[in-house]
Amino acid sequence: MTTASVRLTEVSKRYGTTTVLDAVSVEVQAERTVAIVGESGSGKSTLLQLINGLVQADSGSVEVLGEDLSSADMLGLRRRIGYAVQGSALFPHLDLRANVCLLARLVGWSAERMAERFDHLLALMELDPGLAGRYPHELSGGQQQRASLCRAMMLEPPLLLLDEPFSAVDPITRVGIHEHFQRLAASEPVTVILVTHDVREAVALASALVILRAGKVVQQGACADVLAAPADAWTERLLETQLR
Repeated sequence: MTTASVRLTEVSKRYGTTTVLDAVSVEVQAERTVAIVGESGSGKSTLLQLINGLVQADSGSVEVLGEDLSSADMLGLRRRIGYAVQGSALFPHLDLRANVCLLARLVGWSAERMAERFDHLLALMELDPGLAGRYPHELSGGQQQRASLCRAMMLEPPLLLLDEPFSAVDPITRVGIHEHFQRLAASEPVTVILVTHDVREAVALASALVILRAGKVVQQGACADVLAAPADAWTERLLETQLR
């Protein structure tokens, strides 16, 4: 029986008088890739921040990897969650190896274990080992983004959260990164939640979609099901505009 890696039940989040998420319920099954799609301001990034414990829900419950976030040890839980954002967010004063291995060093991995995992990830993402000593400004945008994915996956997390991770690179580079991401997701037992405004990217990379509009879930389900039967006229327009 497939189990859920993430479950949000009737979750709401407000900032002042603005409701960012309104009674949102989402369930993400283990070892699936799910894309959260919607216009700017629909609540996509806030949803991801709730899952990572960076913000707290005003109401409802959030369960991640079997733990209720209202009582979880967030430091320990975050070590089981990979996180990558737009623009790679690599530390400019650290070379590629130091960036990728940073979290492993902080949690006390042995040098041998770090080296083995680092080499494996570089091979998986087709990054030349000769780049290990280069700093972020010496890498291309695509290399930086692949290095960011390596860092997010360094601790072998069962859950990977991606917030618009590929939007800062040009379209041709993005296609190549998509291929590397798919190789990574296929080779590691990881659940992926991808936030993107790009429906075409979501359909290419995910097996299921969650579509947000103004803080509400308007539709969720397998990509093929959502594309075949949009829930309403707005969803149909969103899909047609980006996929035609």
